[in-house]
Amino acid sequence: QLDFAAPSQKVMEDLVISAIRRFEATLDRAEGLVFVGGLAFNVLLNAALLRTFRRPLHVPCTPGDGAVSIGGAWTVRPPPQRRSLQFLGLRAPDAGELKLKAIESGVTPQRVARLLRQHFVVAVVRDRQEL
Repeated sequence: QLDFAAPSQKVMEDLVISAIRRFEATLDRAEGLVFVGGLAFNVLLNAALLRTFRRPLHVPCTPGDGAVSIGGAWTVRPPPQRRSLQFLGLRAPDAGELKLKAIESGVTPQRVARLLRQHFVVAVVRDRQEL
C-alpha cells in the first residue's frame, strides 16, 4: 500500500502547489491562504502548503465540497443579485426518525467516538451536512 500511497500523495501535492503557483503575483500580496474542498481534508497536503508557501493557512472545520467554499466566497464578495433559492443539500431520508432512533438505541457521543475508533462507522450526518 505504501508503494502506491506515498507517490500518489506526492503527485497530488505537486499538482495543487503548481496550480496555486499560477497566482504567484497575487500570492505575494496575500497574508495567508484559505483552502476548501475535499482536498482540504488531506493533512499531509495542508502541511506541504504550509512548508511551500510559508504563510498562514486556514482550513474551515468542514471544508468539504458541500458548498462551504461558495459560502466563504460569498462572504467576501456577495453575488450582485440576491439569490432566492440556495441548494443546501438533501436531507437524510430518515431525518425525522433519527432523534427517536438515537434515544431508543442509547447512542451517545462517547459511543459514536468508540465506534469510529473501531472503524464501525461509515458516516455521521448532522442536519444536511455529512461529517
